[in-house]
Amino acid sequence: MPVPPFVAGQILTAAQLNTGAYRVASATAAATATTLTVNNAFTTTYRHYRIYISGYSATAGNLTFQLTSSGTAAATSYYYNRTVLSYTVANVTAQGSNTTNVLVGQLNNGALAATSNLVIDVLDPYQIGTTGIFAANNYNTANAGTVYGGHLAAASYDGFRLTGAGNLTLNVSIYGLVGA
Repeated sequence: MPVPPFVAGQILTAAQLNTGAYRVASATAAATATTLTVNNAFTTTYRHYRIYISGYSATAGNLTFQLTSSGTAAATSYYYNRTVLSYTVANVTAQGSNTTNVLVGQLNNGALAATSNLVIDVLDPYQIGTTGIFAANNYNTANAGTVYGGHLAAASYDGFRLTGAGNLTLNVSIYGLVGA
């Protein structure tokens, strides 16, 4: 069975087209605000999404995630566990129970071109029910973290909001996952 990259004129089967990841949206933040809201990222076309984030904040610190509906953030019912592993300091854990957001990671301040990278998986955001939220983040050369949790509300969401400690400089790509 052929695998990507496909070439012009190649015949593809339904099985090949019905698996994989397809870019559905992208967004950037250009150091002018502490939040970035991405509307219309989630639809009924896909059940699961993967968000890739690369960038930094004017002030190093936490990056939080909220689901949105028509640009309005859901501000309750987030539950999560976060673990940060470090080889320079003690490991850290954090929990959130019925919080206003999910702490998905941390951002560097961009000094010496230091950027942070995050991957956030969002499961069933458009379905009315629980939305799964899983994240992995590298903060700097000494720290990396993982998050697992969800948003426990009977609502449908079409986007998300990221909030940082300072003005954000981010590149964000959102992919719909087929066959997931």
